[in-house]
Amino acid sequence: MTKPFALAELLARVAALLRRARLHLPQQGAPTDAPVAEAKRAEIRFGDVVLDLDTRTVIRAGRPIKLTHREFELLAFLGRSGGRVFSREELVRQVWGLEYPGQARTVDNFIAQLRAKLEQDPEQPKHLLTIRGSGYRFVAA
Repeated sequence: MTKPFALAELLARVAALLRRARLHLPQQGAPTDAPVAEAKRAEIRFGDVVLDLDTRTVIRAGRPIKLTHREFELLAFLGRSGGRVFSREELVRQVWGLEYPGQARTVDNFIAQLRAKLEQDPEQPKHLLTIRGSGYRFVAA
């Protein structure tokens, strides 16, 4: 990181590093030599879609769906959010990172792509919702 830098940027970078490090650490209390088959898989289910966070796979109606790296990251982030509404800017910061040179409207394109791949009716989405004037929210039910 080059100097000078804003404190907010430093804190965001540290938070991102800690978040990534937690993904690679064994869960507290879990034996580190446990067979993978016995481990409970981290999944997000909605409609006829299963998002497997461990294997980074997406299955819809029993068929695998190909997502780009960024599509998967965006869907996983929203899926873990517990229904919270995120602005485009928040999603860019969380999924693309602080160094992303693009525009926040990029999120709109990614949401549209995810809806086309995963929603029963992309024109009337039930899971990847637009909250007018606020941003986007994920609903699993």
